[in-house]
Amino acid sequence: MSDLVARLAERIPEITELAVQAVLRELPYYHQLPPAAIEVDVREIARFNLELFVRGIEQSRPPTEQEIARISHSASRRAQEGIPLGHVLAANYIGTRACWEAVAAMAGPSEAADVSRLGSYVIDYLLLLSQAVTDGYIETTMAVAGHDQQARAELIEAVAADREAPELWEKAGLQPWRDRTVVALRLAPPAVGSDITIAVDGRRRNREIREALSVAGPILDSLSATGGIVLLSGRFSYERLTALIQPLMTANWAGGWSCTDVPADTGAAIQAATEIAEVAQRLKFPPAVYPLTQVLFQVQVTRPGPARTALLESLAVVEKNADLWSTLQAYLDCGGNRRECARLLTVHVNTLDYRLGRIRMLTSIDPTQREGWLTFGAALTAHRYVNG
Repeated sequence: MSDLVARLAERIPEITELAVQAVLRELPYYHQLPPAAIEVDVREIARFNLELFVRGIEQSRPPTEQEIARISHSASRRAQEGIPLGHVLAANYIGTRACWEAVAAMAGPSEAADVSRLGSYVIDYLLLLSQAVTDGYIETTMAVAGHDQQARAELIEAVAADREAPELWEKAGLQPWRDRTVVALRLAPPAVGSDITIAVDGRRRNREIREALSVAGPILDSLSATGGIVLLSGRFSYERLTALIQPLMTANWAGGWSCTDVPADTGAAIQAATEIAEVAQRLKFPPAVYPLTQVLFQVQVTRPGPARTALLESLAVVEKNADLWSTLQAYLDCGGNRRECARLLTVHVNTLDYRLGRIRMLTSIDPTQREGWLTFGAALTAHRYVNG
């Protein structure tokens, strides 16, 4: 049988691809997964199972505990992403079937006995595989849906509302934290696709964020598909948190950061971080986790109230004229540099001066003077935030 198994080992890459295509063809749920999920969750585990199958035959032994653990871990991740258990089991069955069909196709007439012995091993292996998948999936499902998760969800809700209590921490299996770091995340919704694609992609991203931030210490979170709050035990810099989160993101995102060593101030810290994240995302800041010190001006001028209303009203008359509107934005973005602004607009400096004069006449605010430039800058920031 060694010759047949050797030929099977040589064809593992080919059989892996056949198994993957069969899974995508026969299980529509998997076909709708994001490309990254197909690569990691289908192709890699299919190859691992085939290698494990061949290695078991070559060495005449069952899989080790470590090998079984990887299968269970893969099933655990599928449970976290909400893929139905039936589909997970079916995917493993289809992969095993592809392997068996390849064996049957390559075996010669004189290898009938070898094929028969391999058939017995396939059945045993499929049984073991199903048990490992089911165990890993059910264990995770029970944990995710269990008491601890509900208790932690209640705890972070209470912390955000400034009504935490020792019994809520105890119920969640935690000791109250003194030093706390808050990260408020604003995430772009997953790419447009089927409901399945969006749901799985969102769960995957949140799982990866939790795993990455757990490196910094224990966390509580209220993450959803579009973001939420992560509360960490201890004090961690926004630079470090950016470095942990950034590699996981493929789209526009922003984070707000705040720290406190006074538990009673956690609600205020969460509110501050939430405002920072919202401002950074709506104003299209480069993706990162930001502290208040880096967005003080933007946060202040975008808060609702009479001042913001007055700032927006100062732009209303300018916004009605396309030339004046584009000129004002370009002039502010160029830092008041007239020659640079004229070059950017492809107009003569005299034309630029005429337009700036028109803006001054219509609004009674002179953008060429320091006070007027600052006023229009604040107004444009508020406008971009409201319409962001």
